Amino acid sequence: MQATVTSPHTLFEVSWEVCNKVGGIHTVISTKAKSLVERLGDDYVAVGPWLLSTSDKNSEFEEEGGFQAFCEVCRGMGLPVRVGRWRIPGRPRTILIEFSKLYEKKDAVLTRLWEDFKVDSIHGGWDYVEPVLFGHAAALVIERWWEEYLASEHKRAVVNAHEWMTSSALLYLKKKVPSLGTVFTTHATMLGRTLSSNGQSPDDGLGDQTPEGLAKQHNVVAKHSLESVAAREADGSEDTSALAVAPRRTATTW
Repeated sequence: MQATVTSPHTLFEVSWEVCNKVGGIHTVISTKAKSLVERLGDDYVAVGPWLLSTSDKNSEFEEEGGFQAFCEVCRGMGLPVRVGRWRIPGRPRTILIEFSKLYEKKDAVLTRLWEDFKVDSIHGGWDYVEPVLFGHAAALVIERWWEEYLASEHKRAVVNAHEWMTSSALLYLKKKVPSLGTVFTTHATMLGRTLSSNGQSPDDGLGDQTPEGLAKQHNVVAKHSLESVAAREADGSEDTSALAVAPRRTATTW
């Protein structure tokens, strides 16, 4: 039976690995979800991608009724969503977002990131653009959920984005819904991962170079730029690994 706990706070947890097991972040989120549901009930909301290529095989997600109007509004925005339960301990409320219609708007999304926050996306390939569009879509859906279910009750909410892959959500919400708190979690920084894959420690790899210079050297400018801006602009940020290159401003955990 689903918990009936209520909370004056809502936590949105955004990750590419919600109902999408591709790496270790899936384990991190799924193993702590039960505790968060015990504390927040349905005010803990996981947000992930609705990937059409795997939707028929997604045994981790169970659709739930009662959100038809919300889903229709999102569909009208060009963002079909599914609202239901993630089949893990705690069965947290989950929103999956189909964001392919944003592809035709990618230039506008990337331009806005530059104009508002100086995120340098110019050399970002598809492995950069696709996650940015998902993060943007997540922000639009969270904004709508906030307007529909939370704002009228004056409830507080925090959005926790995992990795640079969802950090565009934080930047959109910082500008559009500043009353939402934001937390950015990087499980290993982009430069830390890059140096580690080359057999170097962050300290040895950095040497007397700047992080920006190192990102250019390793062709990860766009990802590093987005990650750095998100760490700076979030209300709180944390690095959960030893693979950091640049220091984080604030440590925040749930």
